[in-house]
Order: sequence, then structure tokens, then C-alpha cells
Amino acid sequence: MANAHDRKYLIDPQLQESLDLLLTTFPGGLNAPDTIEERRNLISNYLSQFPRIESVSRTDMKIESTHGGQHIPIRLYRPLHSTTAKHVDCAVVIIHGGGMVMGDLDTDDANAAFLSLALDCLVISIDYRLAPEHPFPAALDDCSDLSAWVFAHTSELKISPEKIVLYGGSAGGGLAIALGLRMRDEALQQFALICAPYPMIDDRNQTPATFEIIDLGVWDRKANIESWSWYLAQEASSEIDPDFSQVSAYAAPARAEDLTNLSPIYTDVGDVDLFRDDVIDFVKRLQEAGNDVEFHLVPGMFHAGELFNPDATISKTLWQRRFDAISGAFNRG
Repeated sequence: MANAHDRKYLIDPQLQESLDLLLTTFPGGLNAPDTIEERRNLISNYLSQFPRIESVSRTDMKIESTHGGQHIPIRLYRPLHSTTAKHVDCAVVIIHGGGMVMGDLDTDDANAAFLSLALDCLVISIDYRLAPEHPFPAALDDCSDLSAWVFAHTSELKISPEKIVLYGGSAGGGLAIALGLRMRDEALQQFALICAPYPMIDDRNQTPATFEIIDLGVWDRKANIESWSWYLAQEASSEIDPDFSQVSAYAAPARAEDLTNLSPIYTDVGDVDLFRDDVIDFVKRLQEAGNDVEFHLVPGMFHAGELFNPDATISKTLWQRRFDAISGAFNRG
């Protein structure tokens, strides 16, 4: 079994440069601080280095929570100078990553603005409640409220209900798939596509990849176990009994027994990613359940590597695959 030290030599050279720069700037990586407050501050400081995209409009507002929370902050993005009317009635609802414990509208601003500009469409971002202050199901409840709000306001937003894509990477991907499961179970209108790169879907931490990726400095085993513990408000399954099954599939979608009748799904994961084996197994089960699935295993990619160096050749290729999948869903609607 390869360990993380061996794995880092498999990273794409352009991404390795970005990773080296990160570790030079923040020794130990993004999860080195002991407290969640310090990690949140570190992430904010790191992301503040990236330039703000000014060619989109931003509208901040709050929507009502129907699950006992406060009003939920959201942000709407539209290109200032639309280059085509092709996607004028389309939208992407984006759920940020951060292990269910980090992130907000500002930390995901560049990602959301980039999607709006690249796809020339409305993007709606959410500032959902975070663990450990608000454990499961708070984040999913907030995302459910946003979904309901979007589908109820398609006329005001000037979008087609058949042309709405749900996007989320990492923890956002896990929430996106969990939301898809809940919407199916509640017989609600589903999204045209769930685009969920490297989703965080399994709390058990028992695959080979989870033992390999331990010190890359981006999203390693220790951080993943801690985040699941905070999100579930209990000791992580990997630290007690990996087969402990009293964890909801809405929290950890890999535990879902019924994967039939979901929205079409796009997902990708790097071969130097803690979630590699989780995603590969989940994709196989999705396909066996008869779902429409597009999947890419990306050689040389570490977790969220395309966000650290969007100009790398491997990153551009990966983004184009996602854009093509989303555009295809828009065109089917």
C-alpha cells in the first residue's frame, strides 16, 4: 500500500508547485492548526490572496429557514456583460466545501463567480450553518430550504425549473448528493444535474486512500475524521466501529441502501485524494442502480487541486469536463 510520502510524487508537476507554495506559506498545511477557529482564519487568509472577479454582479440577500434556524444568507451572481443568451434562463445552485466545518459566502466567492462567468448564467451560493456549532442536519436543512426557495421563485429569477443544476465540491458535494436523496424521497422536483466533484460522502474512513493521504497538507485523514466527528456530533465511526450503522444516509450518502431514481450525476476525483476509493465505489453503486453517471478519475490530482492552480493544464481539462456536463444538462432542460 502506498503511503502519502509515496503518493506526493505522483502529483501533477504544476499542481505540485502550488502545493509546495502552500506548504511554504502555511507550514503543515491548511489543517495544521489545532482549533477550528484557527483553521477557519487560515483558510480565509489563504483565499484572500486570490484576486476578486469583478466582471459579475453580486446580490446578497437572506431567505427564510423552515427548519428552526435563522434566516439563511445567500448570494446571487450574474455576468455583467453576457456574451450569449444561450444560458439566460439557466442557473447553478452552489454549495461550498470545507468539511462541513469551514467556509462561507466569501471563501467560495471566487469559485461561484468563476462558474457564473464561465457558464454565462445565474449562480446562487449559500452560507449554510456549520458544525460543530450546528451539527447534522443543520447544513442539509439550510440547503433544502434554498432548493425549495429557488424552485418557488423561478419566475422572479427568470430561470426555467428544468434548467437548474446543483453544484458542490468536497463537503458541498456530499451535501448535494444528500439533498438529491432527500428530494427523491420527498417526491420533489429534482435538479437537472448534480455536479459533485470529489464529494465527502463516507464517515467510516476505512478505504486504502484514507490511510494513504495523511500528510499532504490539504485534506488529510486526521482532518477528515475530526470533521466527521464534529458534523455528526459523535466520535467518528473509524475510531469506534467502522460498521456502526446508526448514521443517516442524509449525513453520509455512501451509507444509502437505495440509490435508484436520482438526478443525473457528474463526479470526478483525483488519484491522490483521500476520497478516491469512496467515490469510485459510490459511482459503481450509482451505475448499478440505473442512474445516469459521468465519472472521471484524474491522475496526478490531489483534493481540490484545480482550485489551488486553476491555470494548470490538468485543471483546465477538468473544468472543461464539468462545464460540458453542466451545459449538457442545461440543453436537455
